Amino acid sequence: MIKLIYIIFLFGSIFALEEQKRLILIGLDGFSYDYWSKIEKKHNLPNLRHFINKGVFGRVNNIYQTKTFPSMISIVTGLYSENHGIYGQNFYDYAKKTEYYFNKTDSTFNGAYLKNIQPIWSLVENGPINRTIPFHSDDKSAVFEWISGSKLGHNDVNHHGYPASYYQVYNKTSSFSEKLGKLISMMEKNKNITLGVLYHNQPDYDGHIYGPYTDQVYNQIVSIDNGLYQLNEKLNSNLNDVNLIITSDHGMTMVKQNCSVDLHKVLKDYVDKVKFYGNDVLVGIESNDDKELVVIFDLLQKETNLTVYYKNHFPSKYHYKNSHRVSRMFVLANYGCLLNTKDPPNNEKGNHGYKPENKDMNPIFIGYGKYFRRSFKPDKPIRQIDIYELMCDILGIIPDKNDGDLKYIIHVSQQNESLLFLVFILSLIGVFLVILIGTYILLSRRRHYSNVNM
Repeated sequence: MIKLIYIIFLFGSIFALEEQKRLILIGLDGFSYDYWSKIEKKHNLPNLRHFINKGVFGRVNNIYQTKTFPSMISIVTGLYSENHGIYGQNFYDYAKKTEYYFNKTDSTFNGAYLKNIQPIWSLVENGPINRTIPFHSDDKSAVFEWISGSKLGHNDVNHHGYPASYYQVYNKTSSFSEKLGKLISMMEKNKNITLGVLYHNQPDYDGHIYGPYTDQVYNQIVSIDNGLYQLNEKLNSNLNDVNLIITSDHGMTMVKQNCSVDLHKVLKDYVDKVKFYGNDVLVGIESNDDKELVVIFDLLQKETNLTVYYKNHFPSKYHYKNSHRVSRMFVLANYGCLLNTKDPPNNEKGNHGYKPENKDMNPIFIGYGKYFRRSFKPDKPIRQIDIYELMCDILGIIPDKNDGDLKYIIHVSQQNESLLFLVFILSLIGVFLVILIGTYILLSRRRHYSNVNM
């Protein structure tokens, strides 16, 4: 019987490891979890509906700050901002006295700022050192427009020595369907591409211009669904060994009227003496004069529609402050409000970057394929930092050091159900063995007593 149990375990393991799993990760910028309940009542969306109804669909508890750059990096590294070091499109490293601006070619932003971390495609390219299941030594990855994957137009995708084998630089005019078609074609022709990663800038782009829950945003989601048709077809044929994750960096909320704070006006006597870093929701303030910062702090405390923090007083639960890339003082706009540090001011109708406790900030998670449970909706939000661990598990890769934990997300997988089923079967076998052994002992004793009495 013990041999039988061992054989069951052995065959179960062989079956689980029989084939190398592949994965497509799609990041749709600004796709709020709450969009789905609204848009599904207005539009058919057969492909998204299929993935949601036949797979895993959940809300994501994203990192702070709920902006694209830090969030997209967290998805592919499993690290909080204070550990991967990317706080947005611009920030200041006061330890190195260095300014980082994504949109300036003379910035060091496109250099060594990611040198100490490995995104998931680097692990794929790393080969057998990181493999936990049977592998092909020449496994490849393809990265389309992801933050830090193709650097959105900048060079040097060689993170930690293992660049993506295929990459496409950011092009804000490229259609979702076109990009996805190229990725599908690559993965069909080259089975060694085990990881495909794709970023698309919608519905975020229209969400900023027109606001969330608008026809323009919904039309972008319809366009995305149309593009997903080709993937839906292939996942049931040539790419039936591929698992799919569709997620997003953040959600979107409506900007409140008459809720903007012009920091240039509030700090008019200090504008020429300080520097602002950040965005229209969080602004870091740096000065060479510490006494000046104290005066500025007192001035900002008198303002409504914002909260000002000394770095060390910001709540630790956001895993944000422990970095020399965070300004010693920073200002947070209240929910739905804006901070203006430039002219002309931001007139967008939708925005994000606020604390993730605000439900509008939470993005979607869709998991579909052989790895995932079917028709499953988690009771609790999925932590954004755990998606990396999940992807490593799908691909059979040993994760690099990160802030996530597979135990918090493994419940979305078929393996979790299989393990529970195996435990159930083994429990039944155990009960059967106990009954069998007990019956044998009882019968043996009866025979013994019968022989003695004779």
